[in-house]
Parts: sequence; structure tokens; C-alpha cells
Amino acid sequence: MLFDARTNTDLLFASADERWKNEVKRRFGPTCVPISPTRTECRGEPGSFLRKTFDAREQAYRQWLRARGLGDFRLSTPAHRPEPIDYLALLKGPDAAMARPHWH
Repeated sequence: MLFDARTNTDLLFASADERWKNEVKRRFGPTCVPISPTRTECRGEPGSFLRKTFDAREQAYRQWLRARGLGDFRLSTPAHRPEPIDYLALLKGPDAAMARPHWH
């Protein structure tokens, strides 16, 4: 084997990802940026070349994860709770922290 399994999956995923991105740009125009492969329109219709490149990318991604002993994080729940929103800071702007009283 010329490379180890990790390097092979790096090359395989990079190639599949590039092919998928090129097909998204071909389908939706050169200014389209493939933001997320999870968006329905970026997957393509069943049997289309876009769907075939998407499926190849997903398979390469799973092989990439498997070579590293990782699971697909997209399927898991968040590990931490989101931070609470500071509504005062949103209303008053970036200097809101200075406007709040100090409770020492």
C-alpha cells in the first residue's frame, strides 16, 4: 500500500468532496456556494448525477471517520447546553456590559 488508511481516506474524501462541489456549482451556477450537504437541494434527485456525487461523498466521509475511529457527529445530540442569550447586550449594543451594575 502506497499510503496508510488515513491518508487514503483523506485523498478519497477530498476528491469526492471536490467533485460534489463542482456538480453543485454546475447545477446551480458558478456563484453558488455549497454551504451544507445536508440541505435537500444540494443532494439532488434520486438517480441524478448530483445525487451520485453526494452519495459518493457521504460514503467517503464515513470511511474517513471509520479510519480515525470516530462516529458521525451529525447524528448526535449537542454535548453542552447553549449559552443563554444576553438580551440586554443585544438591545444596548457592544457597550451593554459597561451599562450593567456591578453587584460586588
